[in-house]
Amino acid sequence: MKLTVFYFDPNVSSMFVEKTDETGNKFYTLSSPYNFVYRDEIVARVIEVDDPADVVYHLDSGYKYYKSEKFKPFKAGDGIIFDSISGCYRASDYGFVVYDQRISRIQLKLPLQISKDKLKASYIIFPTKFLKLPVYKDIEQQLLANKIVGIIDKNEIESQMNEIDPHNPKVHRILVARGREPVNGYDDYYIPLVQIEKKAGKLLDDGRIDFKEIGGIIEIKKGQEVLQKIPGIKPEDGFDIYGEKVEATIVQKDGYYPGSNIVPSESNPLIFVSQIDGCLDIEGKTLSVLPVAIIKGDVNYESGNIDFDGSVQIMGSVLPGFTVNATGDIYVDKNVDDARLTANGDIVVKLGIGGKGEAKIIAGGYVKAKFVLNSSIEALGKIEIEDSIINSTVFSNDAVIVTGRHGKIIGGETTARHEIIVNVAGSQLQNITKLTAGKSLIVERELAELR
Repeated sequence: MKLTVFYFDPNVSSMFVEKTDETGNKFYTLSSPYNFVYRDEIVARVIEVDDPADVVYHLDSGYKYYKSEKFKPFKAGDGIIFDSISGCYRASDYGFVVYDQRISRIQLKLPLQISKDKLKASYIIFPTKFLKLPVYKDIEQQLLANKIVGIIDKNEIESQMNEIDPHNPKVHRILVARGREPVNGYDDYYIPLVQIEKKAGKLLDDGRIDFKEIGGIIEIKKGQEVLQKIPGIKPEDGFDIYGEKVEATIVQKDGYYPGSNIVPSESNPLIFVSQIDGCLDIEGKTLSVLPVAIIKGDVNYESGNIDFDGSVQIMGSVLPGFTVNATGDIYVDKNVDDARLTANGDIVVKLGIGGKGEAKIIAGGYVKAKFVLNSSIEALGKIEIEDSIINSTVFSNDAVIVTGRHGKIIGGETTARHEIIVNVAGSQLQNITKLTAGKSLIVERELAELR
């Protein structure tokens, strides 16, 4: 009877196998401690026996672990040589021996693990059956045979190997080769030195949150630090363990860039400051400081209430319940609906001012709008309305003028210090329309305070 005696486990095909612990976590472990061999160790032999039980009498001296199978022709693959003198198959180097049953071939796997980026190579060491370990020369020859040129210093490798005890069999991974990682570069970019994120809201004394107070306008003073420049870095290519170039790339940093009225500081060219008093404007990744606060849409819960030391331009409407305060002028491209606007300068509303009686406009200059409905307006300058004033309280310290050909004032109370100019006043179908000229808004305010 012809048998093949394997001095290793022929049923494993890889150095490590995946297993699952009691908690369901997966891990890798050594597939067989018997498959690590050193140079000249016997890995297999073909024998003739009458009884399979007689295999033990044919084992080579010192080889206790074995597995025997009915002989099938096989070949010696990489790292395996046939010793014609002793009639056995031996390992030509240190490594992990496997039997590939698909192609009937015994071969030696080099115990090398190379990282996916090819920047590092580790060497797997486990004592053989005869407690043998590879030496530096073995490792060096195997690396060079595999065209690995990035071998680390000999002393560094031997220092790691000196920590391995062959009498305490454990799997060891030692670093044997490394490349040089590329240093990715990036262009100049800037980080903000001011808070640019809106607040969630303002915490009130009673514990509630006012979601209208989110700090949507960020005031900037002249000379205030706004951005810090982070100088770019030139990319440097690296190389892998095979000596091949690893190209560096230009990384896009998540930063900002200076826009209008933001310039380098005189004392520090890496710090950028504002040239003017104004409002921070964010357009994509560009920060600017504008003399006018621009709200690119409605004044709503997204913008919050507006309070700005300067002029404000609103490209939408002011929605119910919101307030806009400005030390300069206020320009509204659409409507003011049951909202409160206060300005030291002029207030201009391209469409109408209206609602259900909650809209209030107070201006230190003039007020202009297309129409006024169920609203209250006070202005130290003229109040010019294009179409109509209906059921509203209007007081100008100068004049109230309804400019349209069919302009009208119906209901409510309209007061001016100098004059009221309108084509149609009152209506038989409406409540009383009260018009008064000759009263001073300033005097009336002082009298109201005395009362």
